[in-house]
Amino acid sequence: MMFEHSKMFFQASLYLSHTTHSLQFFFTIVTPVISIPEFTAVCQVDEEQVGHYDSNNRTVVITADWLKKDKNEEQWELPSEHVVHQETLFRTFLAAALEAFNWTEKELHTLQRTIGCQLDDDGSKRGYDQFGYDGEDLVRLDLNSGTWITVVPQVLPLTQTSSTQLSIQFIQHTCIDWLQKCVKYGKSVLERKDPPEVSVFQKNSSSPVVCHATGFFPKAVMISWQKNGEELNEDVELRETLPNQDGSFQKRSILTLSPEELKNSDKYTCVVQHSSMENELVLLVSDRKVLSGNGVSVGLIVGVMVGALLLVAHKSVLQFSSGRGSHLVSKVTKHLNTHTHTSIYSIYNILYIIYIYIYIYIYIYIYNIIYIYIKLTSSLDCVSPLFFQTLLLDLQMKCKIKVNPDLNLKVL
Repeated sequence: MMFEHSKMFFQASLYLSHTTHSLQFFFTIVTPVISIPEFTAVCQVDEEQVGHYDSNNRTVVITADWLKKDKNEEQWELPSEHVVHQETLFRTFLAAALEAFNWTEKELHTLQRTIGCQLDDDGSKRGYDQFGYDGEDLVRLDLNSGTWITVVPQVLPLTQTSSTQLSIQFIQHTCIDWLQKCVKYGKSVLERKDPPEVSVFQKNSSSPVVCHATGFFPKAVMISWQKNGEELNEDVELRETLPNQDGSFQKRSILTLSPEELKNSDKYTCVVQHSSMENELVLLVSDRKVLSGNGVSVGLIVGVMVGALLLVAHKSVLQFSSGRGSHLVSKVTKHLNTHTHTSIYSIYNILYIIYIYIYIYIYIYIYNIIYIYIKLTSSLDCVSPLFFQTLLLDLQMKCKIKVNPDLNLKVL
């Protein structure tokens, strides 16, 4: 058993020590839609956005600080030309797609392209070029045969708008050249090693056990479960590795155990391996945190609280507009003559607006409470993202609230 564990650790070490860098471009064009750019482009290095472009501004914007600091304007003139060329190419491709699929410009359709390359630390190179429409795979380039492969026959004539040889040349040479420059410029950022913060918990006493690692870089990480020192693969759900806002990553693995299994004498552990750590990190399931003592959904509790507060706020506005506000205005009118009739209604409108703003800020206050709670318990899925989407849409539509990228709310 010790030999098997050592073998697994050695294999994991080889996997984690293996470094792969990537450069990829995401191009998107949509049939004309008001208020959003028709064409957008995003460039990522090792899954970190380093630049973007859209058809409204028509300028490549470098967003990575390390690239801004070290880039040479002459060297980065070519990527800008490449993006502008892609916009022209995409408009031609979209026009051909509209005809091939009998689309109309009045309908909303999306055409996407992903092209990029990868470079391993041993010098191995790989690349890809593929198109999609309305979220479905459309066609991809086979670099070995130099041909386009698709399951949609009518799309083959469209590939004539994209030169196969130019694509291959770009992937195998230009892309690799840019990637090597990026790795050189951003070595301290792209090849940094940040260890994970790991926790083992249950949402409540009857829920599955979660092993959550966050804040690590690079992306490669291994999370496994063991029972009495032996690897456990049954009833295990390994989630996708997700990016954090600061450029690090997070990942979780979920183990389903019955209450009886948790109480018996078996020793369950979560094992985390990452290139930033010399040794694997082992956490005992018996030391887990139980975030709530019963099976009541935290999301349900929050939802009820929000509903109650919003109901109070809504009733306050209605009471003002239908009764109390009018009564207040009537008191004011006793001290004013009939010639100030217009002013009275202006006062009424001002007071009504004040109540509306109180209503809005109650929305904001509730949102911030929930958001702070979620940030403090970021490993929880206690509130559905759909809940937040619904709340924010309601704010935007009814109260004219602007949602900033950093999730702070402001009244327009």
